[in-house]
Amino acid sequence: MSRAAVVTLDSICDALIEEIADVSEVHVERDTALLEANVLDSFAMLALVGLLEDMLSVNFDPDELATERFNSVTELASWALKHEKRDS
Repeated sequence: MSRAAVVTLDSICDALIEEIADVSEVHVERDTALLEANVLDSFAMLALVGLLEDMLSVNFDPDELATERFNSVTELASWALKHEKRDS
């Protein structure tokens, strides 16, 4: 994604939902409890982090990637967007 493109919460959520469908072969909604539903394994989590880093042109500190960040698509996207704004 071009940095010139505006990255919004909606666009991040849509991309995360698509990535989860690709790697986990499960359709989720923005508020699906990803951890409780056992939707994500460690490989899926890494794929989501990579997607977010690419979309936002950032590198996340592994210490900031607590499992709780992956509670839902909306929570993960909101956290990533705040992180991106902090690093801008």
